[in-house]
Amino acid sequence: MGLNIPGYTLFYRSRMDRPRECILVRCIKLWMLLGFSSMDLVAVLLNYNEGEAERCLVVCSVYWPYDSEDPPLSEEYEKLLHDCEG
Repeated sequence: MGLNIPGYTLFYRSRMDRPRECILVRCIKLWMLLGFSSMDLVAVLLNYNEGEAERCLVVCSVYWPYDSEDPPLSEEYEKLLHDCEG
């Protein structure tokens, strides 16, 4: 990937010929959710404290085809939504 910026971390699904999605962060500790990431979707997990409680937040970047008014949800995105609801 061509986004080698010092001080930043780039999350994308490696071992893909041409990944279309990535997440670029600075100074935040995130964990990539490999089971939910693909060429068209990157998902990361952020743990943080809110008062006395530890919280988790899932952030994702999804590629949606621009030439469709109602694009289908990808299998990975549906799995991610289902897992986050539970």
